[in-house]
This record gives sequence, C-alpha cells and structure tokens, in this order.
Amino acid sequence: MMRPHREIQGRCPACRNATLFLGDGGHITCSWTDCPNPGAVGEILEAMQHIKEVEDFLRNLDAFRKLVSAMRTAAAAVGVSPPDSFGDTPYGP
Repeated sequence: MMRPHREIQGRCPACRNATLFLGDGGHITCSWTDCPNPGAVGEILEAMQHIKEVEDFLRNLDAFRKLVSAMRTAAAAVGVSPPDSFGDTPYGP
C-alpha cells in the first residue's frame, strides 16, 4: 500500500514555488513539473553535511596544530630540540 506524499512547508530553492513534498525514500522533492532541479533541497542538505565534515576536519587540524606547538614548547623547556623533519610538517608552528 502506497502512502500519500506529505507536503513540506517552505519553497523549493530551484523554482521558488511552495511545492515541496516528502517523496519515496524520505527525499524532499519539488512537485512543480517545470522545476529546473526538483532534488535541490536534497543537494543542499548533502552539501551542508560535507561542510560540517570540513569544519570538523579543520577543528581537528587546529587541535593538532596546538598539540604540535605545545610539544615544541615542552621540548624547548627541557632543552630538547625536535628533529628537523618535525619542523618541516605543513602543520605549522
């Protein structure tokens, strides 16, 4: 038995019509026949997920840079110099 499609509030970002619905498989889709990109909402949601993944990566990279800096400071405090290759990483001081 097929469930009826549920309407979604808001407008399609591609055609600006208030014709969004929850389609099969849970995808938000535009029902306007002439819409240039009925799956635009899904594409935007997917792009937002990729942006979140990049933001998470950058946060982790920043934490790694802080760790490298702390290690350099600690090494200097006890009079130990890090290996030359340690300073050549793209992760910076």
